[in-house]
Amino acid sequence: MQIKIRLILISLFAFAFTFISSCSNNVTDNLIKTAEQKCVDKKHSPCIISINEITKFQWDKLYLFSAWTNSDTISHRIGFEYTGEDVPDDYTRMLFTKGGKIAHEEDFKTLDYYNSAIEIRSAFDSLTAGKSFFITPNQAIFKVDTSKDKQACKGCYIYLFTALKKK
Repeated sequence: MQIKIRLILISLFAFAFTFISSCSNNVTDNLIKTAEQKCVDKKHSPCIISINEITKFQWDKLYLFSAWTNSDTISHRIGFEYTGEDVPDDYTRMLFTKGGKIAHEEDFKTLDYYNSAIEIRSAFDSLTAGKSFFITPNQAIFKVDTSKDKQACKGCYIYLFTALKKK
């Protein structure tokens, strides 16, 4: 009887963990998972991913800030007070807003020898664009290329996201 109860509890825990993990709002993890499913070993057709399709929250603007961008600069670029931390070295920050409020933010490493990583290639860095540049959900469509760093772990890739021109 005790063994059955333990097996049931272990099964329930495993199911709950799997369910909670699949509901992740972590955009970086979702981008990597989508790229792994759609882009690895796809040599004949371009791999296209829409960030809007993998986010599980509402947003109207996406800003990208490179390493060392401070919170005052972020506030200036997004047009309202930003009280978060400065962007750390070796990271890029994705900052999603909705109606002039922060909807979601996260930092990602563009080079990681122990895990797959993403790099968003575009003129979309909101700091260096020289104005308050942002991406809308309709513009958040990217061609994804895979790259393998010789020093990275086996099975780890760098997914290069290049913005497609919206016509």
